[in-house]
Amino acid sequence: EAVDGQSVWNRTGCDGFLQRCQKILEDLLVVVHFTHGQPSRGEELLSTTIVNMPNSPRTIVAFDGMIMTAIRADKTAGISGRGKVKPHWMPLELGPMFVWYLLVLRPLQIMVA
Repeated sequence: EAVDGQSVWNRTGCDGFLQRCQKILEDLLVVVHFTHGQPSRGEELLSTTIVNMPNSPRTIVAFDGMIMTAIRADKTAGISGRGKVKPHWMPLELGPMFVWYLLVLRPLQIMVA
């Protein structure tokens, strides 16, 4: 809709879109949890990042057409001084859905929010 030549967002529609995106992300998280190797602890899985952070690299990477999560397991960090990295490869069927979320849906979520 345009008002005075300016685009106006439909707030109700945007809120509905963001709720559907959240549901898709939750469903994707469940599928990832149950399909790509030994399940991670909740705090490990929820700490995944798609961009490099100041003190740590991203934990989701693409390699040779496959998606891998490289989650740092901090359970032993208190003893050893550093956590171990637990690599998990996503099933081939899940990779394209995950990439679609990251490349299409996530940028739209950021724009609408």
